[in-house]
Amino acid sequence: MLAAQLTAFGWPPAVEVREVPEPAPGPGEVVVAVEAAAINRRDLWVARYDGYCELPVTLGSDGAGRIAAVGDGVEGLAPGDEVVIDPTLGWGAGEDRPGPDFDILGAPTPGTLAELVAVPAANVHPRPGRLSWGES
Repeated sequence: MLAAQLTAFGWPPAVEVREVPEPAPGPGEVVVAVEAAAINRRDLWVARYDGYCELPVTLGSDGAGRIAAVGDGVEGLAPGDEVVIDPTLGWGAGEDRPGPDFDILGAPTPGTLAELVAVPAANVHPRPGRLSWGES
């Protein structure tokens, strides 16, 4: 599959579209075939912050698409379901601040600027039918 990967920090950032292995869903995860993704302020910050993560890394936090595969233990979701991705991972129990395992899709965890992305099933929500893919 193809993914847009940051290959060197700096400004302008070095981003290449590269062939990378397809993700497989782990237990409790789904793989989403991305229909829409966005480059946002965080992606530009990651690109400029030398040493933030190991390179290459697939950028992109925001995205929406169709479920392509489900992992063991996933219930209520099936291939073909249209979803919006919540990019916050491992927030933790606190409501006021994230816990020590907090992460956001797009660095260091591979992000949404790819044909496929694996995410926890809890991080996908039904796409409102009234919205286009670009609005999702």
